[in-house]
Amino acid sequence: MRKLLECETRELAEQMRWYLHSQGVDSWLEEDDIQEKTIWILSEHKLEFARQLLHKFHEIKDGENTKSLIVEAKKKFKEDKKREEKEKKVKKIQAQFEFDFPVTLVLIVLSLVIFYLDYLKIKIFPFLSFSNDPTSFLFRYKTFREIAAGELWRLVTPIFIHGGMMHILFNMLWLFQLGRIVELVYSSKRLIQLVVVSAVVSHIAFYLTVGPSFGGMSGVIYCLCAYLWFMDSFAPQPGLNFDPQLAKFFSIWYVVCLALTVFGFGIANTIHGFGALVGLLLGCWHSKQFKNLGKQLQFNKSLRTNLGIGFFMLIVGMVVDHIA
Repeated sequence: MRKLLECETRELAEQMRWYLHSQGVDSWLEEDDIQEKTIWILSEHKLEFARQLLHKFHEIKDGENTKSLIVEAKKKFKEDKKREEKEKKVKKIQAQFEFDFPVTLVLIVLSLVIFYLDYLKIKIFPFLSFSNDPTSFLFRYKTFREIAAGELWRLVTPIFIHGGMMHILFNMLWLFQLGRIVELVYSSKRLIQLVVVSAVVSHIAFYLTVGPSFGGMSGVIYCLCAYLWFMDSFAPQPGLNFDPQLAKFFSIWYVVCLALTVFGFGIANTIHGFGALVGLLLGCWHSKQFKNLGKQLQFNKSLRTNLGIGFFMLIVGMVVDHIA
């Protein structure tokens, strides 16, 4: 998706969008914010053609037949959009029945099977944990013994270790909700990348901060939430209907987990924080916003404040985990 132009008024932006659509060029305009006047082109290879159409539109916009042209373009746009929305709903229902999110399902099934094997007293957790080396629990001695010996799966497999029924149910519920969105909107490959990178980074961070006694999918879930929030905020596209209230919920839940850790509950806040950080960084990378990040931080006070609070809470989480 590429930026086409920013119009003088919202009304003009909508008229241009209708005209582009009538000529076979799909574009995007923020519909929830009636003050937004920026038009984006969904297909980059049509960018030059779209510019030519807008040049033609400017030439004819003051003509006698312009009003009827805009009315017809608007009518066609509304009809096509209504049909597309109906088709989306049908495809969404079909996708749910066709299980068009295989990686999410595999992760859930593996988690449930491993949890059940542990319930049967089959000792599988030691094979999946980050380390079983007793010296790894000491802050000053992190040996990475098993991983250094070639057991690289341990960098990721702690995501399948859950400590109780509520733990696994909570994680699987959110994995189903967020993982499915990533697969349906982007791809299974994208979800695998998010899961692996967030697991490796957050697990190493917790291991170095505390030790190898951890497990669960929550770091991945925080990564998915942060990733979808970033993509929805800075690289929106059709089909990505992420509720920003979820980001607020997980932020509040992070604070609750900090409090629970202080009172003796074993919660890996460092994993949550680094999972979210990985989600933001990968979102920035995939949306190609790294080059604009400096300007965003300079002029977007809200983003600057939120990121500042986020990094502060990440440090607090590491300190609380280490001390608790």
